[in-house]
Amino acid sequence: MRKPALNRHTADMDAGGVALVGAIAGVVGAAVGAGGAVTAARAAGRQQGLQWRRQIRRDAYVAYLGGVHDLYRRLDVLAKKARTAADQEFWEEVSQARTLVSECEKLRLVVALEGTGDVNESALELWCALSEWFKEIRRADYGDPSIAANSDGVLRGCRRAATSALEDVHSQCRQVLDADMR
Repeated sequence: MRKPALNRHTADMDAGGVALVGAIAGVVGAAVGAGGAVTAARAAGRQQGLQWRRQIRRDAYVAYLGGVHDLYRRLDVLAKKARTAADQEFWEEVSQARTLVSECEKLRLVVALEGTGDVNESALELWCALSEWFKEIRRADYGDPSIAANSDGVLRGCRRAATSALEDVHSQCRQVLDADMR
């Protein structure tokens, strides 16, 4: 049997075919690598966006809760002072508390924009409870003993409602921020 003769053209075709297959493999490998890099970049960007979103929520919640705690403490002091005397100093402090109520409402609106439905609902309930407490402090009349007993009970009830609503907001905020970590 005769061996097929190898000529120069056959060898050139085989080398060209190998080079072509190598080039195609290189292009496919580069495309797969680039696709993986793009996917990784998208995932990193998405994770960074989620972290940014969590930080925005956290900042809104911290600002709101800080303002609410200040208002809560102020109302607690005012409720105790209302029992003794409603003098000029008392009414100046009521005016300062009114400013805190307004600031808390502004902070609550930020929570409404950045928070989840449950947090928004709880924040609104808290703000309503604090507003009601503030209203009752201003309405309390301790000059008349028959009204004083009723005012005292109403103010204690308002404090309990505000305390409960505050605890609920804390819980809701923690749940949302914990869920954002997952």
